[in-house]
Amino acid sequence: FMELSGLANTRDLEKVATAITSALKQGGKYKILFIVTLEAGRVRPDDTRTIVSVLNAAPIQGNYTIIINKASTKVMNALGENKDEEKNDMLQLLPSSMSIGHIKCIPESNLKDEVFIQFVHNILDKAPTLWSAAESSMY
Repeated sequence: FMELSGLANTRDLEKVATAITSALKQGGKYKILFIVTLEAGRVRPDDTRTIVSVLNAAPIQGNYTIIINKASTKVMNALGENKDEEKNDMLQLLPSSMSIGHIKCIPESNLKDEVFIQFVHNILDKAPTLWSAAESSMY
């Protein structure tokens, strides 16, 4: 497990991307998660810059998940249904190659601890897994 918080600090993005790439070279099984919040129903520009910077620096391709934290019922419904116009509005700042299937939501709610923990575990279990070999190509 490697947690890299504070990625919105643009001065440190290059260092963080390098740290991720170095970790991947150690080999192993990884789940890459970007946790974002929405402002006015859209992904924040800082979060978008972070995602794009890491994707440009680290060879993870589509093997990552974006988690929208504190998602409203409206957001969860828009992502879960075929409401393309609402999805496009919400996700317009994400990279165009981003697959909707790799976007998950954690609801804005007062779930009991056990229910919340199970909800998060379910997201993690279904997140794409990235396998890498030590000091070699990831494929």
